[in-house]
Order: sequence, then structure tokens, then C-alpha cells
Amino acid sequence: MTHVANPAVAMQLPVWDHATDQLVMAEMFYEPARNPHMLRIELEDWPVPLDVPLRVLTQGLEEPTRSTEMSQLPMRDQEHVLWSIRWNLAAQEQPVGLRVLRVPRVALIWHLTQVTRHGARGTRVDWDGEYERLCQAHQ
Repeated sequence: MTHVANPAVAMQLPVWDHATDQLVMAEMFYEPARNPHMLRIELEDWPVPLDVPLRVLTQGLEEPTRSTEMSQLPMRDQEHVLWSIRWNLAAQEQPVGLRVLRVPRVALIWHLTQVTRHGARGTRVDWDGEYERLCQAHQ
């Protein structure tokens, strides 16, 4: 993953490949100086970062939403959302890439809350500590 200079919020997010159930780490960056309406998502095994409108991530918690590169769909279990990611690799002479990932809903909501809470200030979120707190809260 690349390093984003001066994000207001940066957080790692565990997501799972919906087909293989393999853990994939995502890193989410909010850079209001670059674009206050977008969130950058980098996946450890995806060739390019995704710039996703915040409205796709927030509205997609309750109803299907989509942007050019990504769709978000709430799952029936109410514990996850699905990210359907597509990227045309034609510029690199490869076929269109498609990925479906299962994202913990509570973790995504927490991150979106941090974007709102810390968007104007520079802070790096302690994801490990927050993830431990969330796990303890749901026991």
C-alpha cells in the first residue's frame, strides 16, 4: 500500500473476499484538502487505490448505491455490507478486474463517524485499540 501524505483520518479495515472468505486488509484515508467528498480506499492486493464518494459509503449502509468503481450493498444479516469493486485494467492490457468484499458494518460506521469527527483535524486513528474495544462491546 502507498502512503498518503497528511490524511485527516487513516484507518485499517479488515474485509473478507466474499468468494474465498480470505482476509484482505483495506486502508481508508480521508483527505479533505484533496477532496472533502471522497474517501480513498487501498486494498493490499488491488493494483490501484479507489476514490469513493462518501455518499456511496453512507447511503450504502441502508440501500444499494454505486459509483464508477464501486457499489455497496447492505446484506440481510445487518452485520455486513458488500463492496463490489471493478476496475478496467485495459490501460495495462489486462481484463476488467472485479472483486466482491464483505465489510463489517459496525467497523465501517465507526470509520465514517471518525471522518465526521476528525475531518477538520489531523489525526491517525488507533485502529487496533478501537477494534479491540468494538469486539469487547459486542461480547
